[in-house]
Amino acid sequence: MINYIIGGIICLLFAYLIGVKKILVLLINYNDFTFLGDKEKLSKRMGIILFIIGVFTIFMPLLLMVFGVFLIKSIYIAIIIALVLLASLFIVVPYFQIK
Repeated sequence: MINYIIGGIICLLFAYLIGVKKILVLLINYNDFTFLGDKEKLSKRMGIILFIIGVFTIFMPLLLMVFGVFLIKSIYIAIIIALVLLASLFIVVPYFQIK
């Protein structure tokens, strides 16, 4: 139970560092020289995604007690996979790199 809270706080810390402080070096596969898009939009979008993941992770123990293990874990895994795929598109797909 404490693992979820610690993991959520770490995600919120990274959301703050990337979204507010604009430290894009923390993103995997990010390079200043090859990224042609708007760095402000990228940092804001990635910060929002990490914030959502952090909040879901912090509230995970409460949701497990209320709704049950199987339902919440399957929904949680689906949401995290969808957000990670969306975040990877922000860096890789050229459409998101247009200023």
